[in-house]
Amino acid sequence: AVVSSDYEVTEHNRHLRDNRAGHYEGRVSIEATELPKEIAEGCIAHVKELGMQFGAIDMLVDNAGTWWFLENNPNGQWAYIEDATGQPIGKAIAQLLEHNAQS
Repeated sequence: AVVSSDYEVTEHNRHLRDNRAGHYEGRVSIEATELPKEIAEGCIAHVKELGMQFGAIDMLVDNAGTWWFLENNPNGQWAYIEDATGQPIGKAIAQLLEHNAQS
């Protein structure tokens, strides 16, 4: 999760749409987060319905705890998430590709 509850909107950054800039400025943090079961299942079903093996799904959680789907990228920018959290995203993708190549 990209946590930005203390991110101050200024004239300089109010049009910023990429959280990576805030991360590199030290204004937001990136944390490993476990999705609620129904959200995780919905993401998996969405990716499968599209006939994809992998999807980088962008979501937001508002202050009331409501999850909002933004988009599904077929190969989104995930390396900075892996760097920040230590989650083995690249390894998991490689294993998925290797498994599918052998099938």
